[in-house]
Amino acid sequence: MSDNLQQAIQRQVLVLSEDEKRRVYDFMQNLQTEKKNGHAKPISAIFENLSDEISLDEWKELPSDGAENHDHYLYGSPRKPE
Repeated sequence: MSDNLQQAIQRQVLVLSEDEKRRVYDFMQNLQTEKKNGHAKPISAIFENLSDEISLDEWKELPSDGAENHDHYLYGSPRKPE
């Protein structure tokens, strides 16, 4: 890493709140773990983390036919008959 980039990062970190510094630290730890393991997180871990952040009420609003009618939800095509 160039000295200029490292100094720029250090300056940015100085103005962060403690919570933001913790998030940066956690992010850096994840990067190091991924580098050490030679791969990124499995998709199942990503979905598990996301699912923890979504309330049950929000889950209930998601369509149950999303796989079958993905073109409808993505592009507005007509829904497939049931």
